[in-house]
Amino acid sequence: MKYHMLYLYILLTMFTSCDKKDEQNQSTLIDVILEFSFEDNNGNDLLNPAFTNSYKHEDLKVYCLDNGDESILANNESLHFISNERGVYTLFIPLSHDTTYLKLSEDITDTIRSEHEIGSNYNYIIKVWYNSNLVWNRDAETALVKIVK
Repeated sequence: MKYHMLYLYILLTMFTSCDKKDEQNQSTLIDVILEFSFEDNNGNDLLNPAFTNSYKHEDLKVYCLDNGDESILANNESLHFISNERGVYTLFIPLSHDTTYLKLSEDITDTIRSEHEIGSNYNYIIKVWYNSNLVWNRDAETALVKIVK
C-alpha cells in the first residue's frame, strides 16, 4: 500500500506540474508604442509650444480607418501623449494597427505603417515607415524616432 501511494503521488506530480513551454505561454508581451520627435530643417522642435511654427497639441489626432471611416485611436486626453522628459518634446503613439494616421494640423496628415510580429501571447513592432520612409526597426537602440519636416 505504501508503494501504491508513492506511485500515485509521483503520477499526480508529473501530470499537474508545469513544463517550460507552459511557463512561457503564461506571460504576455505587448510592445506597440513608439516615441516620435518632430523638427524642422533648422532643428527647431515642432512640438514645442514656445516655437511659433510648432504643431498645436490640441490639434493632434491619431486614428486608423475602419471600413473607410475614421476610428479615433487616441486624442490628446487619452492614449497618445506628449512628454518633455528628454529635453525635447516627444509624442508617444500606439501603433496597434498596420496603418495609423497622424493629423498634425488641419492641412497635414501623415501615414505611419508598421509591421508586427504577433503570436498567441505577444505583439511587438518590427519595422515602422513614416510617409513610406523606413524610420525604425527592431534592431534600433532606442524607441525614439526623429522626423524632420
